[in-house]
Amino acid sequence: MKQLFRVAAWILAVLVTTLLVISTLDHLDAFSSNAALYGLDYLPALWLGALAVVPVVLFILLREKKFVFPLLIVVIIYLAAFGDFSLAFLVPGNHPPSMGTKKVTVAALNVQYYSHGVKEVLEGLLSLDADIALLSENDLPDSLSSTFNKIIAPMQMRMGHRNSVAILSRYPIDGFKEIELPSYEASLSGSNDIDDLSHHNHRSFVHAVLNVHGTPLNVVSIRFIAGRPKKNTIQENLRWGKYLLATQIQEVEAFTAYVRGLRGPIIFGGDLNAPPLSKPMRKIQRMATDAYMANHLWGDYTFRTEMPTMRLDYLFSMNNVVPDHARRPHLTVSDHFPVVADFWIPANDTIRSTNGSIAAVH
Repeated sequence: MKQLFRVAAWILAVLVTTLLVISTLDHLDAFSSNAALYGLDYLPALWLGALAVVPVVLFILLREKKFVFPLLIVVIIYLAAFGDFSLAFLVPGNHPPSMGTKKVTVAALNVQYYSHGVKEVLEGLLSLDADIALLSENDLPDSLSSTFNKIIAPMQMRMGHRNSVAILSRYPIDGFKEIELPSYEASLSGSNDIDDLSHHNHRSFVHAVLNVHGTPLNVVSIRFIAGRPKKNTIQENLRWGKYLLATQIQEVEAFTAYVRGLRGPIIFGGDLNAPPLSKPMRKIQRMATDAYMANHLWGDYTFRTEMPTMRLDYLFSMNNVVPDHARRPHLTVSDHFPVVADFWIPANDTIRSTNGSIAAVH
């Protein structure tokens, strides 16, 4: 029996190490988009690292502790490289500036189509006391719009005509625009046939220019594609997963190209449906500051499940906007938790206003 456990421990240790090596290669973009192992970096590093617990325990029970240390070293190095933690909050440049700045509080929340009730969701959202809110899955029936506006007053709301994302603001909204993405709408509540999605409307995100005491602030609310395959089979799940990854990459390319073209301070975020350090998120993290990780050692989960381990909701800033005091409140009005952060907006004489006019859609 002891020999059997020893063989099992070695097999598991080799499998875990192999997975970590393959994941590392995928993080380093060693695989082409057509490769079977492309996209393994979507699995959170903590999940893969946790797999080492079983062989470690077996080696300890077998009193072969000399194998425990090397395996733990491999896992620690992997988590240090690709885990959701950061030392950015120790960098002096991330502390709020002291002169000529204005502070705004922003919240991002997936409202899950108000399945917990419009009144309950909005009252919970307002309890966060944010100046600006970025909403995802904002499917608001026209019959409830008057009730909605009464609850959020004096805040204003702007949303795209497809009602997937929205922006709420206590500050005057000087301009608003909806921007199409190259992807197509996918159902979250039902199944999705990849071959049929091209007949759906294009997905989109929204951009508002807010007047923050005389300073124009660009605020963008976005949600990347997610959904379920048409059949719950291994083949269809793999096919759908590949489609989602490829589509999110296309969305990120279009989104980042648009945001890079904006002038002046920028804050954006929402339910991005991708874990930290996955391919789509790495592209965003290279151009913007993750507000939560600028103020915390490790990321806290935002997707509310029975065993929550996923951080999918984010707030980012660009162009000298400094995040401060980010938090993830325990608000249970959705299947996601909100993310809230204070941001310091640079003085008016240190920025340039957004280039071009912003056409109103709603």
